[in-house]
Amino acid sequence: ERFSLLADTKSGFEMVLLRLLAFRPEAPKPSQTSELKPPLRSSSELSPDLSPEITGETTKRIQSTKQEPFTIEKLDCLTDWSTAASQMSVQGLARELAVNSVLTSREPGLIRLMLSPKYEYLNRKSVTETLRSAISNYIGMDIQLIVELKEPEGQTPASKEKERNENRHRAAVNAFHNDPNVHALRQVFDAIPDNESIRPSDENST
Repeated sequence: ERFSLLADTKSGFEMVLLRLLAFRPEAPKPSQTSELKPPLRSSSELSPDLSPEITGETTKRIQSTKQEPFTIEKLDCLTDWSTAASQMSVQGLARELAVNSVLTSREPGLIRLMLSPKYEYLNRKSVTETLRSAISNYIGMDIQLIVELKEPEGQTPASKEKERNENRHRAAVNAFHNDPNVHALRQVFDAIPDNESIRPSDENST
């Protein structure tokens, strides 16, 4: 209807262009802006929960890794070091270290051994660590092991075993020479027994 008031079409076209140039979109109202914004999300919703799930089984595993408390009863099995050394699951140089040492002290979580300086080659980290682990498994608790290089005052498991074998061999030699049959053979053949070749009967059976 407004175009009918114009003098000509050109004037109407110019008026349309002026209105287009002057047009500005209406800014949204504050209420409309809040509606357009996405709802805020909590930090727990924005990032996945990376914390491990604590279950009953997890709790059991955590409890099982805790070190057992020290009790003197756990060290009672080390009172006889020779027996303990023979029963421990250890071989090689670590076993040689055990049988050639003397137990000098047992403290909470700490075992001390005395080793003759002539066996110093056994006092190596890899060897002592193997023996430490074997002792820990034997008594059922984790311990530290200290080896002191000094001539032991008492007998080591190895020296006890050597003495025991010598006594058995001496008894076997005496029994051989006192045997009437052996005595008769010696008289007939004028034989001289080789004492070093004589072995206890139970050793020969094995």
